[in-house]
Amino acid sequence: LLVHGASGGVGLAAVDAGRILGANVIATSASETKRRILTEYGVEHVLPDAGFRERVKELTGGRGADVIYDPVGGDVFDES
Repeated sequence: LLVHGASGGVGLAAVDAGRILGANVIATSASETKRRILTEYGVEHVLPDAGFRERVKELTGGRGADVIYDPVGGDVFDES
């Protein structure tokens, strides 16, 4: 599960839902402060919301994410 905008309320809910369902959760967020919050929240894979594509492929064995939650859109959508 790739969750963009993961540090917001709905993003954190998506992270929690993914965890409950046993997903490998990868979260993105725009700022370092928000990424730090996600790490402290216990998200194992936290990435910037730009330039994430190759790292997601690495974390998924080259497959990419099976499910993507994207409330951000724009360039993030295009890279997803």
